[in-house]
Amino acid sequence: MNKKTLRSIIILVVAIVAYFGAVLWLSRNNSELKGTVSYRERIALPSGSQVKVQIRDVSKGEIFAETSITTKGENVPIPFTVIYDASKIDPSTAYDVVAQIIVDGKERWTVGAPEPFMGEDSQPIAEIDFMLVASDQELSIFDLDGKRLKMVSFNGNAAPAEPAYTLEFNNTLVSAVICNNIAGDFTLSDNTIQALLTTTEKICTIPDGIMEAEEAFKAMLSSGATLFLAGDTLTISDSENIMVFAQ
Repeated sequence: MNKKTLRSIIILVVAIVAYFGAVLWLSRNNSELKGTVSYRERIALPSGSQVKVQIRDVSKGEIFAETSITTKGENVPIPFTVIYDASKIDPSTAYDVVAQIIVDGKERWTVGAPEPFMGEDSQPIAEIDFMLVASDQELSIFDLDGKRLKMVSFNGNAAPAEPAYTLEFNNTLVSAVICNNIAGDFTLSDNTIQALLTTTEKICTIPDGIMEAEEAFKAMLSSGATLFLAGDTLTISDSENIMVFAQ
């Protein structure tokens, strides 16, 4: 074996040892904070939303570690893992944990108050489940005016492609075509819509469940339902039902 080959082998061995040494060091020092992010509203989470969880160094006003998850159609609770370097934790420093959900570039849900990262034993916590609260983003009649939408789903079940069940807003008038033609003036306050509706009196048997969906729609708007608008997708929900419309 010549000297050049021997030197190449030595360099390769040193590189391999260094690599696995670094992996071992990282695995020994890296720790994980696991948990879930959720919210109470019966609202579908739009695909492409950003779920962010941060461990913050409160004393320095810096982010100690964080993770960001882009949703792909799943709903809450969203599981997360934040990986951090335990060797860099300063016992004399205050840390907390915060979470938020961003929809269409705007914060839609956030923590009511930050959660402590260090436990009573002065050790980092290993798990936390966030229940976020809605951020202050109030819809107005102008946000809805002129929108014509098609029903996408009812209580998680896809609406049939044909016929198209539509929902339309024109100033303070809301109208829908499901089995019957439904219309009425509505009010909107604190993202809650309420309407005094009139309707035709047909009975539809096809497709299955169409009358149930229509009765739920009328009940929601008559008693007051929560609205959530994300781009061209509108979710209408109450404590029992959730209905999604999209352009």
